[in-house]
This record gives sequence, C-alpha cells and structure tokens, in this order.
Amino acid sequence: MPRDKVIKILAPFKAGILHEQTLLQIDITDYSLDHVIVPITVEEFLEDAGQTWKKWFHGMSTIIDMVEATTNIVSTGSVQVTNHQINSIERYETMGDSDSVDLPPTDFIKEFIYKMPQPKKRLLLQGAQYGLITEYSLINIPNVNGSSNVEVNLRKVLDIIKEEQRVVVTNEKEEHWYIMAPPTIYGEPKIIPTDNGNVVLEFTSAGGVDVSKTKWSFGETAITEGPQYKLSNSDEGGKRFKFQCEILNFEKAQAGEYKAVVYNNDGDNYCTFNVQAGNAPDFYDKPKIVQKDDGNVIAIKVRAKSHIEMKADWFKDDKPLRASDRVKLVTKKDTKDKDGTLFLLEITGPQKEDEAKYKCVVKNAEGQNQQSLNLVFG
Repeated sequence: MPRDKVIKILAPFKAGILHEQTLLQIDITDYSLDHVIVPITVEEFLEDAGQTWKKWFHGMSTIIDMVEATTNIVSTGSVQVTNHQINSIERYETMGDSDSVDLPPTDFIKEFIYKMPQPKKRLLLQGAQYGLITEYSLINIPNVNGSSNVEVNLRKVLDIIKEEQRVVVTNEKEEHWYIMAPPTIYGEPKIIPTDNGNVVLEFTSAGGVDVSKTKWSFGETAITEGPQYKLSNSDEGGKRFKFQCEILNFEKAQAGEYKAVVYNNDGDNYCTFNVQAGNAPDFYDKPKIVQKDDGNVIAIKVRAKSHIEMKADWFKDDKPLRASDRVKLVTKKDTKDKDGTLFLLEITGPQKEDEAKYKCVVKNAEGQNQQSLNLVFG
C-alpha cells in the first residue's frame, strides 16, 4: 500500500481522535480479487504494516504535521470554520455497548467537539471523506462522569460539526462521506493605515477560493477598481489567498463598514471592517477661489477645525505642491471663526499652466480630511 494511503488511515488514530478498536473499512479491490471491503482495527493494521509504521504511529509528530501530511495528498477542499451562530441541536449519544444516553442541554460532548482544535476536526472529517470510517464508528470523548472515555457515534459528531461550521455532509450509497464547505476566513481582518494617507483593508481566505468572484462593498455600494480604491490579491501558498482593498486618500466621508465576500463551489463567506476616521479635522465651509489685486493674485481658501494641532498639504493634479516665487502656502487663524484655521494657496501672476485640480489634505494625529476643486480660466 502506498505511503500516502497509510498516512490517511493512521493519522486520525495517531491524533487520538478515533478509538483503537474502531473498525476501519479497507477497500482492497486494488490488491485482491477475493474481497472488496475488509473490516480491520488499527492494532491489526499496525501488525500487518510492520515495525516502521509502528514507530511512526507511536512517535511524537504534531497534529499540524499530520494535517499537512494528509492535506498534501488530498485533491478536494478541506473543511473550514466560519463564524456563524451555532443552532441548538438534538442530543443523542452512544456509550459502550451502544446504550442510549440522554444528556442535559449543557452536555460535555457538544462542548468537547466545539473546543476540538481545527486540525483534529480536519483529520476526522478527512477520515470520513476517504471512506475509512462509517457512521457506526465510535469517537473517543474523554473524562466523562468519572469514566475514562465515552464512545460517540460518528454520525452524531458529524451533526455537531455540521451545525458549528455550516458544513454540508452527505453520504453516497451509505459508504463514503463527502465534506463540502464554503471558504474560510483565517485570523482577524486587518485595517492598516499607510504613510501616504491611504488605508488598506486586508484578510486571508482558503478553501478552493475563486478569486475572480470576490466582491467588496462600502455600505450598500459595490466597490470597483478606480480613483478611490485599489483591489488586489496574492497567492500565499497552501491554498490560501490574501486579499486587499486600498482606500486611496482616505477622508472622513469614507469611514464606515466595509465588507468582503469570497466564494467557492460550495458557498460563500465574508468578513467586515469597521473603518473609523477618528477625531480628524473637520471642514466648516466649502473651498473657495477668490481674486485679489485686480486678478493678479488668485487664492484658494480652505477652512478647517481640529481639537489638536493640524497641518495642511497641497496637491496639484495629485502631485505634491511646493511653495515658490509665484506660489505661497499660508496658514492663519480664521477671523470669521475663532476656533477655525484658514489655509490659503495663493498664485501670483496666474498662467494657463496653473489650470489644474487642486487638493488640500488637512491632517492631525488622529486622522485626515480633504477638499478639492478645479481651477479653470475662462
């Protein structure tokens, strides 16, 4: 038998998920013309496999090692966890000689499965998917009412995992289980401010994700690539993809809830980002263009307030604008509002080349805001 198939068989037992007396349903069609399915315990299997596999089985490989070993040889997607609410489900378990046990609503079995590490759940579900165990197989649940363990039918365990993770579990011809799941969101979504005034929304997803179907939205408005947003994704390896939505030149009006939805053949999953502007500067008037000295000087005025120190950066057609002999950048108290600040861009001897889109970005330690207008000579 090939090494990868032996690992598939032994990994759930090595992880302590399955009882050593559980009967494996080994399909030996490829190796014998006399039998199709042969029931065998893991102890019997190890006796036939030999000393090398016995040493591996009793070694110190971690759960992660075993998951990676099995995942590398699986062609179908693995089960993923999603953060949906868990519904209540009927409780029925099996102990010892299949005696029925009616446990209270706070039973330990459901709690034990909820707390089972995701790598262990993946091993268990893969064992069912490969057809190595059936719904009559017994799963170890330890330390119950003073006993060493309780043996729970796989069907019940699958029901609990299905409710917890919204996994679709089907049985074809009552022989092989097929596990289908929507994509997973790994870790917490990230909101990353950048030095150039942008904000990056980032998350990682896996589980057969179709990156071309990913959708971003701001409130009820769909987000597309353009002057306000830059969308990207990258392959992180291990069937994981990192997705980013970069909010360009972030301002207060762009604060709010953002949502990203990822898809695969079995469903969808999503994550949300609550983007806050903090106590950034506020504008209390629209930007204005005024003329002085009989039109020899054109001034663009921006008025803003801030509870802490703020400063302004000016841009011409999105390129930083610096003071020069003809261009002055002025900041002073607003005589019309004692709490306000007046930011001025003054152009002396305006020329055709001064026609452009001018933007004033006002920022403090907690955020930034911006106003812009177009200067056009008639």
